[in-house]
Amino acid sequence: MTNKVPGLRPMGDRPPAGRRNSARANVPTADTMRMPGLRPVARPVDTYVQPQAPSSSNDALQLAAALSQINPQLGQIIEQEGARQRKRMEDMAAQRIGGMSVSEARAAVDSGTISEMNNPWYNAAYMRLLGERTAYERQSALATEYETSSDKATMDFSAFVAQAVERDIAQYDGNEFFAGGYVPIMATFDRTGGAKAAQDKADHMAAESQQSVFQSFLGLAQTMQAEGRPNEEIVTAIQSRYQGNMEFLRLDFGAQDAELVRVAEALAQQGNHGLVTAIFSAPRNGPDGQPIGSLMESREFVADATRIMGTAEKEQYSLDQTALFDDRTRFYGLAAHGKLDAAELEAAYQANPALFSEAQFRAVMDENQRVLAKIASDAADNTRTLTLRAEAERSAQELANTDLMALQAGQLPFIQDGKVVNDKGEWEVVTVEKRREAAADLFASRLTEAAQAQQMTPEQALAYMVQGFASNGMEYPKWRDVLAAAPTAATAQNLSGETLPDALAQATDLYMTMYDMAPRLLSRHITDDTTRDFFDAYRIATEYNGSDKGQAIMQAVKVTQDPDYENPMYGQNLKAVLEKAPRWVGGFLGQGQTEVLNQPYVVGEISRLAEFYVRNGLNPDTALNKAEERFKSLNQLVNGSYVFTGSEDLPQHFPQMAEGALEKYVQDFPEEGLEMDDITIAPYENGSGIWVILDMNTGAPVEDRSRRFITLRSLAEMQQARQQALATQIIGTSNAAQQEAQDTPQNLYPVQTPNLLQYERPPN
Repeated sequence: MTNKVPGLRPMGDRPPAGRRNSARANVPTADTMRMPGLRPVARPVDTYVQPQAPSSSNDALQLAAALSQINPQLGQIIEQEGARQRKRMEDMAAQRIGGMSVSEARAAVDSGTISEMNNPWYNAAYMRLLGERTAYERQSALATEYETSSDKATMDFSAFVAQAVERDIAQYDGNEFFAGGYVPIMATFDRTGGAKAAQDKADHMAAESQQSVFQSFLGLAQTMQAEGRPNEEIVTAIQSRYQGNMEFLRLDFGAQDAELVRVAEALAQQGNHGLVTAIFSAPRNGPDGQPIGSLMESREFVADATRIMGTAEKEQYSLDQTALFDDRTRFYGLAAHGKLDAAELEAAYQANPALFSEAQFRAVMDENQRVLAKIASDAADNTRTLTLRAEAERSAQELANTDLMALQAGQLPFIQDGKVVNDKGEWEVVTVEKRREAAADLFASRLTEAAQAQQMTPEQALAYMVQGFASNGMEYPKWRDVLAAAPTAATAQNLSGETLPDALAQATDLYMTMYDMAPRLLSRHITDDTTRDFFDAYRIATEYNGSDKGQAIMQAVKVTQDPDYENPMYGQNLKAVLEKAPRWVGGFLGQGQTEVLNQPYVVGEISRLAEFYVRNGLNPDTALNKAEERFKSLNQLVNGSYVFTGSEDLPQHFPQMAEGALEKYVQDFPEEGLEMDDITIAPYENGSGIWVILDMNTGAPVEDRSRRFITLRSLAEMQQARQQALATQIIGTSNAAQQEAQDTPQNLYPVQTPNLLQYERPPN
């Protein structure tokens, strides 16, 4: 009985007449590897020769074969035993190589560590499977190399594939079983890829021909117009080239009409209305010389013609108006201020009627008269109006200067609603949010002016601004909005172009600059975990995977928005993270001088954050490092416990100020029997910038309702009270002096901020 090795049948094999072909080709599917966008077209390929089947005999089977001559039934035993051994060896080979990567499978062959390779059936099956997997890996690499190649138009695709095939087969000295699995797959890739390459070359040649015709038509039109030729003559000269282009460049009349429309569009952008009109209205003839009407009369081009002629007319008008813009603007400006010389305007209008229409001329004259009349009628009230306006500007400037002082002293978080005088002489409330936003805008404008004065590049200017805001611990609302908009802007449509939209480019540049220079400031500008996860995933893709901006943004979208996304090493790395997290946390907490009282909270947060980084593909140690970094940017150590502060706009010495408030509570309420180690603070759920004092023994708020909550304002008042007490002790002021200080009139524009000039740095 003839033995055949499954999977090694030559490509030309066919079953005998009357039998069904039950063999199944191992063709790559969408789940394995395939050349994207290839259209199969038959072409000659290398001939595949079936390798000789390995020997199916051994000493025991040879003995059985000899005995079968005595007892024919032994022949069946021989066949069954041979088939069983072959099947067992092939299964062992498939199982062995199935648990390896391609590189591992190659290394095993090269090192000779697989003892079963001495069995011919095991050897044949293993090498055939290795050939198949090598072929899929190779065709993926070749497909990528081809698609990114800059010379696709001149590449010999078959030679390109053949060189790779020759190298791969040569690695195993032309092993026939390796070739049996490798060659059929690469032959299919050669056919389909060759068809794609041929189409690419054809498309390239067609595009070059069309561009050549466009440039020829446009150059001829511009040259003849510079010579002063009539527009109709120019169009006729262009049309006379149609026949030659059709014969030599293989472009029919319709394709050349399309290029002429492109020429018209280019001329329209230049405001060349006369030539554009001539192109669309000139009569045309077909290849047979018969009239076919103008481009304007063509159903194919009438919409484009209407649009382009409108553009030409608009641009022509714009050019005409620009030529007279300076004079027209000057007369409008004079009229708006009542300083127009009527005789000068009339003389200019008579000399150049295009300067104004009749209605515009009369309107300018009337505007001048109206302004003169208004100035006369308002003369009596002008002094009062100017005074109120100056007072309003002074009031606003004083408030702005106060806020800048607060910013520079680190007291901007403590300001409250202020008041300014408006231009009607009335008091007007300015909210805390508007004051902080105005202070940030003013500070940003001054930084921008300084950057421009020093002729900084955009990257240097951004770094300069980040450094300025970071040194003052100040939030810039516009940056917060830019960062918050990035995940929403990262749509497939926005990422499909050659360049990133400005919103995404600005957001990613801002994030990376702030991350490198001021991570604490960055945490205050990102207000939710979704945005924070998005940018973390983006940064990991750029720093660890070497992705460009577009690829990194797409990876960030996939990680943060696809619930089914999972890194191949996710499970293994997550297990390692969960095992290491407690020891890791103990390590970085042990570096400080203060015992951390809420270590379980820290371990839980570090584990949760590290899980996210593992999902992004980082190894366990790197993930824990990044988790620690992010945890510390969102939490601060207050009285021995880490407290989540997130994106709150907090003063630089918030932990010391909060500890002062806790110490004050313990001193004021001794009846509760609390010590400093018994209490901590936690963010209050129903408010921003509000914390509640908790008894760590019970987990409940402390007893006194009036003092269980602390705010930035209450912290500032306590700080100010300590400063005043210290000042009283040092200068030894009397009760009379204290009374005098209380009777001191308040500023005309009260802002109710701490005494910025006497701000004392809290103790470390």
